[in-house]
Amino acid sequence: IEKLEDMIEETQSLINGKKKNYIAWQVVTKSTSVSTPCRQVFDASAKTKTGLSINNILCKGKPKLDLDPPLLSFIHQKHALAVDFQKFYNSCKLDPNHYHLQCIMWSDDLSPNKDPSTYIIKTLTYGLVSSSRQLELCAEIMAESNKSEVDFYNLIKKYRYVDDCLFSIKSKACIDNLIVKADNILSKYGMKAKAWTRSSTNPDPAVSIDGQLTVGGYIWTPMPDFIMIRIQSLYFHKTGALREDIHTASEIELNSIIPLDITLRDVTSNAAKVFDKLGIAGPWKISLKHLVRNTLMSVSGNYDEILREDIRKEWVLMFSKKLQLGQVGWPRNTLPDNTECLDVALVCFVDAGKAAKQQVVYICHQVKNNKGEIYWHTQLLYSKNQLAKESKTVPNEELDSLCTGSEILKKNALPFISKLYLIGDSNIALWWCMKDTIVLGPYQRRRVDNIQRLIGVENLYHSRREFNTADIGTRGDADISDICPGSLFNKGPAFMKLGMDRAIAMNYIKPAAMIRLNDSNQQIAYDGLVGKASMPQDYLTLTANEEMVLEKE
Repeated sequence: IEKLEDMIEETQSLINGKKKNYIAWQVVTKSTSVSTPCRQVFDASAKTKTGLSINNILCKGKPKLDLDPPLLSFIHQKHALAVDFQKFYNSCKLDPNHYHLQCIMWSDDLSPNKDPSTYIIKTLTYGLVSSSRQLELCAEIMAESNKSEVDFYNLIKKYRYVDDCLFSIKSKACIDNLIVKADNILSKYGMKAKAWTRSSTNPDPAVSIDGQLTVGGYIWTPMPDFIMIRIQSLYFHKTGALREDIHTASEIELNSIIPLDITLRDVTSNAAKVFDKLGIAGPWKISLKHLVRNTLMSVSGNYDEILREDIRKEWVLMFSKKLQLGQVGWPRNTLPDNTECLDVALVCFVDAGKAAKQQVVYICHQVKNNKGEIYWHTQLLYSKNQLAKESKTVPNEELDSLCTGSEILKKNALPFISKLYLIGDSNIALWWCMKDTIVLGPYQRRRVDNIQRLIGVENLYHSRREFNTADIGTRGDADISDICPGSLFNKGPAFMKLGMDRAIAMNYIKPAAMIRLNDSNQQIAYDGLVGKASMPQDYLTLTANEEMVLEKE
């Protein structure tokens, strides 16, 4: 930024020869930022006397912002790295021909008795719709120009979200090497890292408070290498934010503190503040969504109606669990030290119930330790959930969940992953998946076609319900204990430690091609077909051997 009258005469003439656009600004505080807790925010959407703003006429482009790749990379390997680039927007210089579009009024001493001066923002800046994509293109050019440095290329190209990068790698030496090379490359472009933060080390005080920093919406404590869900203070429209020590209050204390006349607006605003992109608390989040839906129905969608006493009690309990959630820390990565990775598989369990659908993904590493022992290690990678539709049958929702699971697997099927497994517990939904789509009804056909196209039926498997971790929470009744470290949801079913090939051989899971329907399921499955009268009998019947297998299960 530079004062207009201090610029060289030629540049002043260039700016003054055009109609200047002044961008409105205000001061905003951000309590979670260590380096800039108070900042200037520009409002480029403020209308001029023409009725248009600068944002109305700028090209937005198509930003490729996606938080999933950085977060998934961050938890994948044993050693993690986080970096926040210093003044990333301000490192990208604006063409002088466009200076007249980024003018602001500023007074050095902020005195209301003095006329402000005109200043020019000479770089990309926040608040303009074009800046995001322009910044991405600058980063992509920098990455492509240094493609030979593979780790740096991946860091900037694949695992960056705006000006933050999250990455994990197999060894500390690789991280040290990456930092040195990245600093050298960034300096060539006039950029620098605010701080590099590594797992199992104390973070730089410039980017952390009490050894913790915010990464991807989570609170990360690098020294013990734990991540936590950031829980904000409860807020109610009549009383404002509740005091900070409320996080340790019991349910009884909370009941006396929360106002008696809370509304739908109060509870939905508090529910929306729980950010968990990785889904590490997925089953509990289903309970939260389920209660929001029930509350919405109880007041007929009136956001300012006071809740009934029984509904309020449910929310007091839910808020108590929410505050408990803020005290739980999950290990970022659970791979054992001093092991060599031999193989990697991605396993997705799916399920649907009356309340919700859920997809849970685990990454399975075949590792070899110093003693030469080879075994499989499993870690929760990601989960996703959706509320179920009351108008749909459970088998149809199970099929929809399988479809969503196939999309998740396809998106995360990185080159180093050798095998994909999509596992459900619905005989009917998996049976539909094995059919030629031409014989299926429209609802089933679209989803089965998607599954077959994305991952193929050879990657579909059936599991009994007691082994399906996606079943946890789909009835809307999950507790905090269901998602804590060491829980079944968090660590996955025990048979995964055997390796998926042995799990198949020992009948923990079986290929979907082996699915046949018993009498109770035949009519429901039959309703998902078209041209039913012409269906061959073997589409619906079991062999004697298959009946014996089902009876044993």
